[in-house]
Amino acid sequence: MKNGKMIFKGAKRGVISGTKTLDDVAKRLAKKFKIAIKNKRFKLYGEFNPWVLLADGTVTFVDDQTLMRNNPHITNPNRNVLGKNVRATNQKGKTMDGIVVGANDDPSILTKYLQDRSTSQGGRRFNKDLYNNVKSSPNANGTTLNNEFVDLFMNKNSSVRNITASYGDVLSQNDLGQIIRNTLINAGSGPGHLLRDLEKILAHNPQGINHIIGNLRTASRSNFLGAEWVLRYIADGANPQRLRGLTQLEL
Repeated sequence: MKNGKMIFKGAKRGVISGTKTLDDVAKRLAKKFKIAIKNKRFKLYGEFNPWVLLADGTVTFVDDQTLMRNNPHITNPNRNVLGKNVRATNQKGKTMDGIVVGANDDPSILTKYLQDRSTSQGGRRFNKDLYNNVKSSPNANGTTLNNEFVDLFMNKNSSVRNITASYGDVLSQNDLGQIIRNTLINAGSGPGHLLRDLEKILAHNPQGINHIIGNLRTASRSNFLGAEWVLRYIADGANPQRLRGLTQLEL
Protein backbone atom coordinates (compact mmCIF):
# COMPACT_ATOMS: atom_id res chain seq x y z
CA MET A 1 0.00 0.00 0.00
CA LYS A 2 1.30 3.46 -0.89
CA ASN A 3 -0.59 6.74 -0.43
CA GLY A 4 -3.82 4.81 0.02
CA LYS A 5 -3.30 2.81 -3.19
CA MET A 6 -2.46 -0.82 -3.74
CA ILE A 7 0.65 -1.09 -5.90
CA PHE A 8 1.50 -4.18 -7.96
CA LYS A 9 5.26 -4.09 -8.40
CA GLY A 10 6.78 -5.81 -11.38
CA ALA A 11 3.47 -5.97 -13.24
CA LYS A 12 4.03 -6.12 -16.97
CA ARG A 13 1.90 -5.86 -20.08
CA GLY A 14 -0.02 -9.06 -20.57
CA VAL A 15 0.87 -10.39 -17.13
CA ILE A 16 -2.40 -12.35 -17.06
CA SER A 17 -3.43 -14.50 -20.01
CA GLY A 18 -5.93 -12.69 -22.23
CA THR A 19 -5.05 -9.19 -21.00
CA LYS A 20 -3.41 -6.41 -22.99
CA THR A 21 -3.14 -3.57 -20.49
CA LEU A 22 -2.87 -3.07 -16.73
CA ASP A 23 -6.49 -1.85 -16.80
CA ASP A 24 -7.48 -5.27 -18.13
CA VAL A 25 -5.42 -6.88 -15.40
CA ALA A 26 -7.15 -4.80 -12.73
CA LYS A 27 -10.59 -5.74 -14.05
CA ARG A 28 -9.67 -9.44 -14.10
CA LEU A 29 -8.26 -9.25 -10.58
CA ALA A 30 -11.32 -7.42 -9.29
CA LYS A 31 -13.52 -10.29 -10.47
CA LYS A 32 -11.38 -12.92 -8.78
CA PHE A 33 -10.33 -11.23 -5.54
CA LYS A 34 -11.82 -9.19 -2.76
CA ILE A 35 -9.99 -7.14 -0.14
CA ALA A 36 -11.07 -6.96 3.51
CA ILE A 37 -9.63 -4.94 6.40
CA LYS A 38 -9.41 -6.78 9.71
CA ASN A 39 -7.43 -5.69 12.76
CA LYS A 40 -5.85 -2.93 10.63
CA ARG A 41 -4.55 -5.55 8.19
CA PHE A 42 -5.47 -6.06 4.58
CA LYS A 43 -6.56 -9.56 3.62
CA LEU A 44 -6.82 -10.70 0.01
CA TYR A 45 -9.45 -13.36 -0.66
CA GLY A 46 -9.45 -15.17 -3.97
CA GLU A 47 -11.71 -17.58 -5.79
CA PHE A 48 -10.69 -21.20 -5.55
CA ASN A 49 -12.16 -23.20 -8.41
CA PRO A 50 -10.93 -26.74 -7.94
CA TRP A 51 -10.63 -29.67 -10.27
CA VAL A 52 -11.62 -32.96 -8.65
CA LEU A 53 -10.48 -36.48 -9.56
CA LEU A 54 -13.51 -38.67 -8.88
CA ALA A 55 -13.56 -42.27 -7.69
CA ASP A 56 -14.68 -43.42 -11.16
CA GLY A 57 -11.47 -42.07 -12.73
CA THR A 58 -13.00 -38.99 -14.35
CA VAL A 59 -12.13 -35.35 -13.67
CA THR A 60 -14.68 -32.61 -12.98
CA PHE A 61 -14.55 -28.86 -12.38
CA VAL A 62 -16.26 -27.48 -9.25
CA ASP A 63 -16.64 -23.84 -8.20
CA ASP A 64 -15.61 -23.00 -4.64
CA GLN A 65 -19.13 -22.23 -3.39
CA THR A 66 -20.44 -25.59 -4.54
CA LEU A 67 -17.42 -27.30 -3.01
CA MET A 68 -18.04 -25.70 0.39
CA ARG A 69 -21.79 -26.34 0.22
CA ASN A 70 -21.26 -30.06 -0.40
CA ASN A 71 -18.26 -30.36 1.94
CA PRO A 72 -18.88 -28.60 5.28
CA HIS A 73 -15.38 -29.55 6.49
CA ILE A 74 -13.92 -27.11 3.95
CA THR A 75 -14.51 -23.60 5.28
CA ASN A 76 -11.69 -21.68 3.60
CA PRO A 77 -10.92 -23.19 0.21
CA ASN A 78 -7.44 -22.46 -1.14
CA ARG A 79 -4.49 -24.33 -2.55
CA ASN A 80 -4.07 -26.09 0.81
CA VAL A 81 -6.99 -28.40 -0.01
CA LEU A 82 -5.07 -30.09 -2.84
CA GLY A 83 -5.19 -33.83 -2.21
CA LYS A 84 -8.12 -33.53 0.20
CA ASN A 85 -11.16 -35.84 0.08
CA VAL A 86 -14.37 -34.17 -1.13
CA ARG A 87 -17.77 -35.00 -2.61
CA ALA A 88 -18.50 -33.83 -6.15
CA THR A 89 -20.78 -34.61 -9.08
CA ASN A 90 -19.68 -36.30 -12.31
CA GLN A 91 -20.91 -35.44 -15.81
CA LYS A 92 -23.80 -37.89 -15.45
CA GLY A 93 -25.08 -36.09 -12.36
CA LYS A 94 -23.96 -38.74 -9.88
CA THR A 95 -22.40 -37.51 -6.64
CA MET A 96 -19.38 -39.47 -5.46
CA ASP A 97 -16.13 -39.23 -3.54
CA GLY A 98 -13.13 -37.49 -5.07
CA ILE A 99 -9.86 -35.71 -4.33
CA VAL A 100 -8.89 -32.16 -5.26
CA VAL A 101 -6.18 -32.21 -7.98
CA GLY A 102 -6.26 -28.62 -9.29
CA ALA A 103 -6.68 -25.15 -7.82
CA ASN A 104 -7.34 -22.76 -10.71
CA ASP A 105 -9.73 -22.19 -13.60
CA ASP A 106 -6.99 -23.19 -16.03
CA PRO A 107 -6.14 -26.88 -15.53
CA SER A 108 -2.61 -27.68 -14.38
CA ILE A 109 -0.28 -30.14 -16.14
CA LEU A 110 -1.42 -32.83 -13.71
CA THR A 111 -5.10 -32.04 -14.26
CA LYS A 112 -4.68 -32.09 -18.05
CA TYR A 113 -2.87 -35.44 -17.87
CA LEU A 114 -5.63 -36.97 -15.75
CA GLN A 115 -8.28 -35.51 -18.06
CA ASP A 116 -6.60 -37.11 -21.08
CA ARG A 117 -6.31 -40.45 -19.26
CA SER A 118 -9.99 -40.40 -18.31
CA THR A 119 -11.08 -40.91 -21.93
CA SER A 120 -9.93 -44.56 -22.03
CA GLN A 121 -10.57 -47.57 -19.82
CA GLY A 122 -6.86 -48.08 -19.14
CA GLY A 123 -6.44 -44.40 -18.36
CA ARG A 124 -9.34 -44.42 -15.92
CA ARG A 125 -7.71 -47.38 -14.14
CA PHE A 126 -4.57 -45.27 -13.71
CA ASN A 127 -6.67 -42.39 -12.37
CA LYS A 128 -8.53 -44.70 -9.98
CA ASP A 129 -5.24 -46.04 -8.65
CA LEU A 130 -4.04 -42.49 -8.03
CA TYR A 131 -7.32 -41.62 -6.32
CA ASN A 132 -7.10 -44.66 -4.02
CA ASN A 133 -3.44 -44.03 -3.17
CA VAL A 134 -4.01 -40.39 -2.25
CA LYS A 135 -7.31 -41.04 -0.46
CA SER A 136 -5.65 -43.60 1.82
CA SER A 137 -2.82 -41.21 2.74
CA PRO A 138 -3.29 -39.47 6.11
CA ASN A 139 -3.20 -35.66 5.96
CA ALA A 140 -2.83 -35.68 2.17
CA ASN A 141 -1.80 -32.40 0.54
CA GLY A 142 -0.36 -31.13 -2.74
CA THR A 143 3.01 -32.74 -2.06
CA THR A 144 1.31 -36.08 -1.35
CA LEU A 145 -0.62 -35.78 -4.60
CA ASN A 146 2.51 -35.13 -6.68
CA ASN A 147 4.55 -37.84 -4.95
CA GLU A 148 1.84 -40.46 -5.41
CA PHE A 149 1.50 -39.48 -9.06
CA VAL A 150 5.26 -39.77 -9.66
CA ASP A 151 5.42 -43.21 -7.99
CA LEU A 152 2.43 -44.50 -9.95
CA PHE A 153 3.65 -43.02 -13.24
CA MET A 154 7.06 -44.65 -12.82
CA ASN A 155 5.41 -48.02 -12.18
CA LYS A 156 2.94 -47.81 -15.08
CA ASN A 157 4.58 -45.82 -17.88
CA SER A 158 6.15 -47.85 -20.71
CA SER A 159 8.79 -45.21 -21.55
CA VAL A 160 9.98 -45.27 -17.93
CA ARG A 161 10.30 -49.06 -18.10
CA ASN A 162 12.16 -48.93 -21.41
CA ILE A 163 14.54 -46.20 -20.27
CA THR A 164 15.24 -48.04 -17.01
CA ALA A 165 15.92 -51.31 -18.82
CA SER A 166 18.09 -49.94 -21.63
CA TYR A 167 19.62 -46.71 -20.33
CA GLY A 168 19.83 -47.20 -16.57
CA ASP A 169 23.52 -46.30 -16.69
CA VAL A 170 22.59 -42.85 -18.05
CA LEU A 171 19.41 -42.15 -16.08
CA SER A 172 18.90 -43.39 -12.51
CA GLN A 173 15.50 -43.92 -10.88
CA ASN A 174 16.09 -40.77 -8.85
CA ASP A 175 16.82 -38.83 -12.06
CA LEU A 176 13.60 -40.03 -13.66
CA GLY A 177 11.57 -39.23 -10.57
CA GLN A 178 12.92 -35.68 -10.42
CA ILE A 179 12.30 -35.12 -14.13
CA ILE A 180 8.69 -36.27 -13.77
CA ARG A 181 8.21 -33.96 -10.78
CA ASN A 182 9.59 -31.08 -12.83
CA THR A 183 7.06 -31.74 -15.59
CA LEU A 184 4.30 -31.11 -13.04
CA ILE A 185 5.87 -27.84 -11.89
CA ASN A 186 6.77 -26.40 -15.31
CA ALA A 187 4.00 -25.82 -17.83
CA GLY A 188 5.52 -27.77 -20.71
CA SER A 189 4.22 -30.74 -22.67
CA GLY A 190 3.67 -33.00 -19.66
CA PRO A 191 5.33 -36.21 -18.42
CA GLY A 192 4.03 -38.59 -21.08
CA HIS A 193 5.26 -36.60 -24.08
CA LEU A 194 8.58 -35.70 -22.51
CA LEU A 195 9.47 -39.29 -21.55
CA ARG A 196 8.58 -40.55 -25.05
CA ASP A 197 10.80 -37.90 -26.62
CA LEU A 198 13.62 -38.67 -24.20
CA GLU A 199 13.39 -42.39 -24.98
CA LYS A 200 13.71 -41.66 -28.72
CA ILE A 201 16.78 -39.48 -28.21
CA LEU A 202 18.48 -41.89 -25.81
CA ALA A 203 18.36 -44.57 -28.51
CA HIS A 204 21.00 -42.54 -30.40
CA ASN A 205 23.12 -41.79 -27.31
CA PRO A 206 24.22 -38.41 -28.73
CA GLN A 207 27.05 -36.41 -27.23
CA GLY A 208 25.57 -33.81 -24.89
CA ILE A 209 22.66 -35.94 -23.68
CA ASN A 210 23.95 -35.74 -20.10
CA HIS A 211 23.77 -31.95 -20.30
CA ILE A 212 20.17 -32.17 -21.50
CA ILE A 213 19.31 -34.57 -18.69
CA GLY A 214 20.96 -32.25 -16.18
CA ASN A 215 18.76 -29.38 -17.35
CA LEU A 216 15.65 -31.57 -17.11
CA ARG A 217 16.56 -32.37 -13.50
CA THR A 218 17.28 -28.77 -12.53
CA ALA A 219 15.03 -26.53 -10.48
CA SER A 220 15.55 -23.78 -13.07
CA ARG A 221 12.35 -23.36 -15.09
CA SER A 222 14.14 -21.80 -18.07
CA ASN A 223 16.75 -24.58 -18.24
CA PHE A 224 14.09 -27.26 -17.97
CA LEU A 225 11.86 -25.77 -20.67
CA GLY A 226 14.85 -25.20 -22.95
CA ALA A 227 15.92 -28.83 -22.68
CA GLU A 228 12.34 -30.01 -23.19
CA TRP A 229 12.02 -27.87 -26.34
CA VAL A 230 15.20 -29.37 -27.81
CA LEU A 231 13.93 -32.90 -27.19
CA ARG A 232 10.50 -32.16 -28.64
CA TYR A 233 11.92 -30.47 -31.74
CA ILE A 234 14.34 -33.27 -32.56
CA ALA A 235 12.07 -36.18 -31.64
CA ASP A 236 9.10 -34.79 -33.59
CA GLY A 237 7.63 -37.86 -35.30
CA ALA A 238 6.59 -35.76 -38.29
CA ASN A 239 10.25 -35.09 -39.04
CA PRO A 240 12.10 -38.41 -38.55
CA GLN A 241 15.06 -37.13 -40.56
CA ARG A 242 16.03 -35.05 -37.54
CA LEU A 243 16.95 -38.27 -35.76
CA ARG A 244 19.04 -39.75 -38.58
CA GLY A 245 22.72 -39.41 -37.89
CA LEU A 246 22.12 -37.63 -34.57
CA THR A 247 25.46 -37.49 -32.76
CA GLN A 248 25.43 -34.33 -30.64
CA LEU A 249 23.03 -32.15 -28.66
CA GLU A 250 23.73 -28.60 -27.56
CA LEU A 251 21.81 -25.93 -25.67
